[in-house]
Amino acid sequence: MKNRGFTLVELLAVIIIISLLALLTGTAVTKLVKDSKKDLSGVQIELIKSASETWGSDNLDLLPEEGSCAYLTLRNLKNSGLIGDSVIDPKDTTEFSDDTKIKISAVSKGLGVSYEYEVNPSTIEGCTPIYNFICDFVDNTYGNAKQMGSKYSCKVNDTDRLDFYLLKVNDNDTVNLITASNLGGTVSWSTVNTNEYEGSMLQNTMRQRTEDWTNIGASNIENPTADQMIEAGCTVNTSCPEFLIQNLDDVPAHGYWTSTVANLDFNKPYAVTSNNGLFKDTLSMLETNMYGIRPVITIPIDKLG
Repeated sequence: MKNRGFTLVELLAVIIIISLLALLTGTAVTKLVKDSKKDLSGVQIELIKSASETWGSDNLDLLPEEGSCAYLTLRNLKNSGLIGDSVIDPKDTTEFSDDTKIKISAVSKGLGVSYEYEVNPSTIEGCTPIYNFICDFVDNTYGNAKQMGSKYSCKVNDTDRLDFYLLKVNDNDTVNLITASNLGGTVSWSTVNTNEYEGSMLQNTMRQRTEDWTNIGASNIENPTADQMIEAGCTVNTSCPEFLIQNLDDVPAHGYWTSTVANLDFNKPYAVTSNNGLFKDTLSMLETNMYGIRPVITIPIDKLG
């Protein structure tokens, strides 16, 4: 008897069955892959959460107060050495952004406070940033990285960056940086010629011009002092290091105020000028003598990139 083989109908039936099996198998495999990626992404998020909890244990003084919240970024964890430089999301094989936020909520628990950590929260409204700040080293014309005179580009809020020069490395692992140029126009020392250690107009205007520096905080922003300028190399009525007089016109009246008066003479505050160094203002009507503002910020040294 001869083998008659398969009829066309039978072949089509077999092909359909095989196709259905492949489709079912492929769907199962695809679902398995997707579920695996989702599980791995969850594991990665738990690792970020765990790193955040470790950071919290190491920085109890920076955690939010009971009933409030704050947030870290992935960059903060990287800068603290608690997580690797490249954190991949298995769901789509892309890197988690350095701006990925970790919300920390302080909630009442018994007689104490418990801290809850959430990666990629739906909202951070009302939460305070914790060291949401980074300064990138950009130039060593006047000093090598993390040395006096080194230039940094610092993110003062979520959108704006400004250039600063490193003024001093302090003993408590913080640094002082001064803006690389005057902030806004000139301003008088005070609205009236009264006895005061720090000019009211100078202080109030500086606060207004830095109020959007949300990554730093008002308590970490001050006007420079004469002692800081002298320690950095300024001499009275002579000269200052080049990095402190960048972007100043070469005339005595163009400079910026310090918050210090000369020899407790309330009517003679110091200003940094381009060709007279630390210049003692001798005008009796200080409201008519105008200089610029260059705020000094204080941040942890590990925020310098």
